[in-house]
Amino acid sequence: MAAAEYSSSSDDDFPEDEEDLFLGGDQGTLGLFASSEVRFPSASACLQDARDKQGFDLSALCRRLRLDCFGVIRLVNYLRSAEGCQAGPRAVMAAESDEAWRDDRFMKPVRMRCFLL
Repeated sequence: MAAAEYSSSSDDDFPEDEEDLFLGGDQGTLGLFASSEVRFPSASACLQDARDKQGFDLSALCRRLRLDCFGVIRLVNYLRSAEGCQAGPRAVMAAESDEAWRDDRFMKPVRMRCFLL
């Protein structure tokens, strides 16, 4: 296929409701932290709740620590583990490095069917 035959698309071409479906919007997603059993209608709603109620901004932390996709996976699994629960959202948000969740054991999901991953 020639390069001219490829079409590019932007995020604007992806309908918002389909994005939520891709992120688990059809079944909802459990809260970000281990202690949460609250189910949110979408991953976006889950992350917004963490920002609003617990002062935890996943996007800001990932940018500040320059986490790659594996770092984000480890972080989410860490937050849902006993260690992350014990540390608490504010302590994790204040972390200066990813040392606490750098271990490869955090590559394994704590919760199955995690739409945040």
